[in-house]
Amino acid sequence: MTGRVSERVFVDAGTSGHGFKLAPVWGDHVARLLLDVPDPRLAQFSPARFTAGAGLAAGFGAARILG
Repeated sequence: MTGRVSERVFVDAGTSGHGFKLAPVWGDHVARLLLDVPDPRLAQFSPARFTAGAGLAAGFGAARILG
């Protein structure tokens, strides 16, 4: 989950172990969020998806990403 939670409050959490490998690119994404220039391709990771009831369509077989 990465995105704005409220005015001037952002969250970047839940990347687990693979977050270390993604850190350079993901850091750029977070910086763009702070500058209010988000990448629309990553909107599915927004905290707003929980209030909208939208889940992620990722996973394999019966194993799906929650949230």
